[in-house]
Amino acid sequence: MIIDSVKKHIEKRILAGQGLIGQCYLEKNTILITDVPDNYVNITSGLGHSNPRSILLVPLVNNEEIIGVLEFASFQIFNQIDIEFLEKVGESIASTVLSAKTNKRTISLLEEADIMTEQMRAQEEEMRQNMEELQATQEESARKGSEMEGLINAVHSSSYITEY
Repeated sequence: MIIDSVKKHIEKRILAGQGLIGQCYLEKNTILITDVPDNYVNITSGLGHSNPRSILLVPLVNNEEIIGVLEFASFQIFNQIDIEFLEKVGESIASTVLSAKTNKRTISLLEEADIMTEQMRAQEEEMRQNMEELQATQEESARKGSEMEGLINAVHSSSYITEY
């Protein structure tokens, strides 16, 4: 499993199990770091930049299915209420993303079903036309058979007259 991360428009891929994000992904557990190394990350804004006092990694989990990890950095230490709130937000995000994926898949399946239905209608129409042609051919064959039988009877009748 590969986790995508974007930092200042630079895309980085993190493998499941690689680093703290990968570990959080594999274990499906929240990770709180309060002793953040100086070189771990820098929080930057229009007013300046500084190192955070705590890092919180929250897995995006819904029904035991994980779809990603959110990483939060703060100048203050995250308290239990913050952690619980962000975990609930993570569950909500995971649920929303999975719901969107399910809806997208459902739409795709409905489109496929519509295409198949249209193909079946076209085949049904073609079969109906073939049946009509076959019925017309059978009626024509029966009419010609009837004519032939009439001709054969006429020939037999005329040959009887010749014998007398």
